[in-house]
Amino acid sequence: MIAGDVADEPPKRRRRWRQPASLKGRMALLLGLVLIPPLLYSLYQTGSAYLADEQEQARKAASLLDVVVAYQREVLDGTRGLLDTLAEDRSLQAGGPTCNKTLADVTQQNPIYLSVVILDATGLIRCSSRNDSVGISLADRGYFKELVQGEDMVVSERIIGRVGQRETIVMAEAVRDATGVLESVIAVGLDLAVFTRTMRGMDLPNGTAVHIFDAEGTIVGTEQDESLERLGSAPSRIDLHALAGSPREVVMLAGRDNAQRLFISAPIAEGALFAVVGFAAPPRWDWLDRKLLIGVLSPTVMLALAVLAIWIASDYLVNRHIRTLVAATRAYGRGRGPLQPDTRGAPEELKELAGSFAEMAARIEHRERELRSSLEQKDMMLREIHHRVKNNLQIVTSLLRLRARSAASVEARRVMDEAQVRIRALALVHRHLYEQPAAESLQIDTFVEDLLDFLVELGTGDDRGIAFQTNLAPVEIASSQAIALALFVTEAVGNAQLHGFPGAHSAPEVRIDFAVDGDEATLEVKDNGVGFAVDGTDETDGPGGMGLRLMQMLAGQLGGQCVVEHQAGTTVGLTFPLLKSDAKEPSSEGTFDAADRWGLTENV
Repeated sequence: MIAGDVADEPPKRRRRWRQPASLKGRMALLLGLVLIPPLLYSLYQTGSAYLADEQEQARKAASLLDVVVAYQREVLDGTRGLLDTLAEDRSLQAGGPTCNKTLADVTQQNPIYLSVVILDATGLIRCSSRNDSVGISLADRGYFKELVQGEDMVVSERIIGRVGQRETIVMAEAVRDATGVLESVIAVGLDLAVFTRTMRGMDLPNGTAVHIFDAEGTIVGTEQDESLERLGSAPSRIDLHALAGSPREVVMLAGRDNAQRLFISAPIAEGALFAVVGFAAPPRWDWLDRKLLIGVLSPTVMLALAVLAIWIASDYLVNRHIRTLVAATRAYGRGRGPLQPDTRGAPEELKELAGSFAEMAARIEHRERELRSSLEQKDMMLREIHHRVKNNLQIVTSLLRLRARSAASVEARRVMDEAQVRIRALALVHRHLYEQPAAESLQIDTFVEDLLDFLVELGTGDDRGIAFQTNLAPVEIASSQAIALALFVTEAVGNAQLHGFPGAHSAPEVRIDFAVDGDEATLEVKDNGVGFAVDGTDETDGPGGMGLRLMQMLAGQLGGQCVVEHQAGTTVGLTFPLLKSDAKEPSSEGTFDAADRWGLTENV
């Protein structure tokens, strides 16, 4: 698309918001707008209450998690103290039966410890609470490798022991000389079953579960509400592994029973053991039943009921009376009797309005009767004026005819005969005006047909066999233009009769066309005769003389233009604006005064 095309595109109109057209619609809209702020505040309060409930549950879960982690870390702190005590006893570094017995006593006094061993720098068991394990190499264990690499204290991953396939974790401490060289490693194996037993007996809220899991996402201990299935509320191993990387963050996950819960985790032993607390998320539909119904739906329902109430009330109290008033005024407008609306039960304001309408209707009806009577009188007077003017013009015509008979010269008789033709044409206009239903206009096609009959009767066209053809649009013309148009047709047809066919002609014809295009009218008088000169040298009543000048003046009075053409005869064309019956006569430079119209000035 080029720039010009863009510029030619019409601008797009913006759709403007429109308020309801009815009164009840506007009242309902106003009430709705007034109640929207309380509704929004109620929504805010309800949402805030829901978030507060969720935050309170998260806070309780975090508190429970802190308790669980504190229990487990207390065990680990005790184990760390035991390792420090064993590391300080230098007599145990050499090994032997005394060392084994000492370590065995430790395990007997503390059921949580499955085994206690002392390893040399190469990973061999130098001393153990179990005599059958002395000499075994544990150099491949992950916790030993970490200590060799420089760690001082390590908690291992979950280990499945040889005895009874019991699960353990190992807490080991490195013993180094003054230069930092590893001398030995003291390791304690903790029974996970006993380790997690400390959670038992905790008072857990409904739907809450506590799980201890290792770095691989394997659950090693669980304590949960009795209403839950065993491990059904626990996340999957993948989700547990992810929770280990985001401690203290509340996350919503699906449990193994596919129920959505909120979980929060924390490390017990960094990189080895973690605790997670799962609790039920605030039930969505339960929240809808309690909070939304009270905090949201209640004001919404109240808003809807208020809008409905104002809708019904405004319709019953106001609109039905307005409809009655409208029906009465419409019936009055169609002429079905006086304005008498039924306003029983209407408010005083509407009763007053109905009374004002009735009073106004009575005054209008009285005024219409007066105007109708006045118009009838004026129409009758106007018809009488046209009738009298027609009679007076006939009298003038008769006087001219009598005077023409006694005229001494032929030229004087010719001038008087032409004056008679013009005056009788004017009389014909006035006859049509008072015969028409509306005296301010006449039917152009009927008038021109009558005018042609009159001109043929007075002229010499019948003797020469001139055929007259008409194509006239059936329109009305204002009386202010009728006289000028009648004189124009009279002059144009008369010129065709007198000058168009000076000799014998095989088929003489005069055609008159009248057409209307919009507000513009076009009249053409065309003959197939010999034509005539328009140089203005002819002083007779030819087109170069008074006839052509008169037609030009009449065209100017009509606010139009007269054009004469000579092609296969003569065509006299007139184009002028067609006025309505109540419009004023156009003014132009060619307009002449009242005396000119009657042909009484010296120029005419």
